[in-house]
Amino acid sequence: MSPENAILRKENDEVEMYVDILAHSVGNISQTLLGNISLLLEMHFGELNEEQKEILDVCRKQVLRMYSFVEKAKILRQINASSSNDFKTIDLDAVLKILVVAAKSITSEKNIRIEYHQAEAYPVKANRLIYHLFLNLFENSVKHTSASEIVINIRIDQTTKGTVSFWKISIEDNGPGIRDSVKAYLFKRFEKGHDNKGSGVGLAVVRALTEKYGGQVSVEDRVKGDFSKGTRFVVLLPVAEDS
Repeated sequence: MSPENAILRKENDEVEMYVDILAHSVGNISQTLLGNISLLLEMHFGELNEEQKEILDVCRKQVLRMYSFVEKAKILRQINASSSNDFKTIDLDAVLKILVVAAKSITSEKNIRIEYHQAEAYPVKANRLIYHLFLNLFENSVKHTSASEIVINIRIDQTTKGTVSFWKISIEDNGPGIRDSVKAYLFKRFEKGHDNKGSGVGLAVVRALTEKYGGQVSVEDRVKGDFSKGTRFVVLLPVAEDS
C-alpha cells in the first residue's frame, strides 16, 4: 500500500470510529429521552393538560426523527463500504412479502393497506440492505400522506434496457403527490421532498442502494399529468444472471 493510500485508510478508519461513537451516544440519549417523555405522558408525575401533552408528543416525535436520521446515516456508510463481491441471489418476492407485514408497524396513527398479490420468483443480486431500499419508500409514503388510510400498491414487471433485463418494481401511493419542480432533485442527498417533513436521507438511501445493485430509481405521477393524485416510484434492478 502506498503512503498516500495508507494515510487515506487511516483517515477513513478514524471517520468510521467517530460515526460509531456518535451513533452509540445518540442512541443512548434518545432512549433516555423517550423513556422520560413516556413517563410524563403516562402522568406518573401529575395530570397534564392538552397543551402540555401536545408539546411532549412533539418532543417524542423529534427524538424519534433524530434517532432515525442517525440509523440511516449508518446505513449509507454500510452501503459505501459494501462490495458486489458479497452479493448473493435474493428473491424480491420474499423481501416484499416480509416488508408488507413489517411496514404496518411504521406508524400506529394511520391505517396502512399495502396491495401486493404477485407470487413468482424475482431474483436479483443484492445483500441484506435491500430491505432498507423498499422500507424507506414505504416510510416516505406514510410520512407524506395525510389520508386516514394509506394505500400502497406494488407491482413487478420485467423490462429490457439495451441488452440488460430488469425487474421493474412500481410502488405507488394515494398521497398528495410531488410537483415536477421537486422531482428533479428528490433523490439528492438530504434534499426534502413534499414538504419539510423528514431529513431527505431516506430517499438518499434508496438511490444509493439502487445504484449499488446496478439499477435505477425514478419518480412519476400515479395519474399521468396530475401530480395531486399520488406518486409512483419506479425501481429497476437487474435480473440475476444465474436465475
